[in-house]
Amino acid sequence: MAGAISSISAITTDFRRKGFKSDRLLDGGDLDGVDFAVSVGRFLGNFGLNQEAKSLTSKAQVAAGAVRSRAWYLAQSNRGEQLLEVGQVDEAAQIFQAVLKELGDQPTYRRSVTLARLGRCFGTGGRTGLAAQNFAEALCTCDRLEPSCQVKRLRGVILTEIADSLAAQGKLAEARKAYQDALAIKVELKDLRGQGVTLGQLGTLAMLEGNLVEAADSHRGALSIFRQLGEPVMESVAWHVLGEVFQKAGQWEEAERYYREAARIREEHGSISGQNGAAGTWNQLAIVSILAGKPDAAERWLRKATAVSRVSGNPRDSARQLNNLANILQNQFGRLAEARRLAEDALTIARTLDPGAAEIWNTYKILGDIAEKEAQAVADAGRKMELQVQARDYRRLAREALRNFPGTRHEIRKHAPLILATVTAVQDGKHRKDFDGALLNPENHGWTKLVPAIRRILVGERDADALCANLDLQDSMIIDTILQGLADPTTLADLLPSKPKKP
Repeated sequence: MAGAISSISAITTDFRRKGFKSDRLLDGGDLDGVDFAVSVGRFLGNFGLNQEAKSLTSKAQVAAGAVRSRAWYLAQSNRGEQLLEVGQVDEAAQIFQAVLKELGDQPTYRRSVTLARLGRCFGTGGRTGLAAQNFAEALCTCDRLEPSCQVKRLRGVILTEIADSLAAQGKLAEARKAYQDALAIKVELKDLRGQGVTLGQLGTLAMLEGNLVEAADSHRGALSIFRQLGEPVMESVAWHVLGEVFQKAGQWEEAERYYREAARIREEHGSISGQNGAAGTWNQLAIVSILAGKPDAAERWLRKATAVSRVSGNPRDSARQLNNLANILQNQFGRLAEARRLAEDALTIARTLDPGAAEIWNTYKILGDIAEKEAQAVADAGRKMELQVQARDYRRLAREALRNFPGTRHEIRKHAPLILATVTAVQDGKHRKDFDGALLNPENHGWTKLVPAIRRILVGERDADALCANLDLQDSMIIDTILQGLADPTTLADLLPSKPKKP
């Protein structure tokens, strides 16, 4: 294996030093050369030689020949994949839709692959509903094919895409099952690279579930595999997500170290935009800088990232980066108007996407905070009231959007004991005194705003807008769930302990 990796390194170095002469493959009009050129193009992309891959793809496109031929299919598919990789999701989707139209409706291997690729375009672009439809059709088509190792491998790929889509929608238990099914196929086929990819995805899922130890272990396993295979692009993915794990653990310096290594690899190999581009890592470096109290550094990282996402046309990335930039600026003197413009731009984009993919609740929350700060700064009583109403409305929209996201219920279940105890204390005065004492512990361990809001509920307040005005979104969801439970106890059914099954 070490010898093979050494050879790969030598080949990639030679490509960079000498350049790759695609003319030798394709200028003679040999359509078999298209097949080889596409394979080489994928190799180049895997090892970060993006400009060389793009040049070769362009040559293959010209030489591909008749529509529906193997050469045409490979050239079109490779072109779509490259556009998707650099974040041009709409252009990539158009190519795959055109390919599907030419392939027809019969269940074929190519149709299944293309449906999965189109689903990935929609998922990357924040259209999770369309993504799910295409993945389901891809899997159905795959299951109608004659069984073979190739078809089994394709099934593993589609299951992984379905799991990604489910995770994006907050359906974490279903996503874990799909990832595990995909991993079993890749282990059976001895697909080491595929195992690395799925280990990383399971690590990301574990992070969403709050299991940071499992998340770190899974991503370190993925990093080891991609180092063994000598794939810098995928290695950078593992470095990036390890940064996310340590960020979630509150270890800012360690998170920054992982992110910087991911960014270094991506910049070195020309991967700037797209799903695995440096711009995404710059955005995370900005977030860590904010958390570490370095707003100037955060703004510099975000300016770089936003410039790239605007050019590449990735709406989800643009919305998130504009959100983050607005969030920084709203806390700097004299920059509220600029922060509002950025957040409104983010909202315009987010409204074109699925709410979960865009995390639209964050945009509403930022706009609410900005409106509140503007209200505090204005002297005119009429304008002050108008801005206060606007702040309240934006925060209500934020709570509604987050409440309707399926992943929120998973988070709420973690706080079921507190929620159920609060409802019980309100409904049954005998439990009130003991509960008052029990609230001192969470109040002394970080819930300094949540516990006072709960105390206000205990004395009869029920205005969600007033109770949630000074809370973050997670705490607002806890208060929201308590109020719903008091109004309709059946809404708490899934938070109650499950009854043991009778033998």
